[in-house]
Amino acid sequence: MLMWEATFKDGSKLSQYHMGKEVLFREVLDRESELKTFALLSVDANSSCSVDLEDGSFVIVKGGQQLRVPVKCGDSEVGEFRKLVYYLRCQHLFAGCIHSGSKESVVYGVIGWELFIGSERHSKYCVKYDGDTFELLVE
Repeated sequence: MLMWEATFKDGSKLSQYHMGKEVLFREVLDRESELKTFALLSVDANSSCSVDLEDGSFVIVKGGQQLRVPVKCGDSEVGEFRKLVYYLRCQHLFAGCIHSGSKESVVYGVIGWELFIGSERHSKYCVKYDGDTFELLVE
């Protein structure tokens, strides 16, 4: 199971689940300009993937090991900002013959950022994460 956690520039945090209730992602978007990091946490696999919207880096934690993946995209310019990218998908995998009825579902999350200068999008960097494996996606 994947859940998100947002950390803001003032140090406050917002988790998808708080005191047994689900928090709407809309609350993160309402404070998007204040967002510092956004993470997907795997409750089952004890791993995580986060994106730092200030410097563009990704931090991957798995099995007690931490890997920071810096992403440099051009020189900093006036009017430059990173916009959060986040979505969940469910992929159905069919084993053997399609008529066998045997299938498995995999839920994965994609987090990252799009670089904007003014109102123009320049690039997009994301990590696809299913709680176990990670894949860097670049547009």
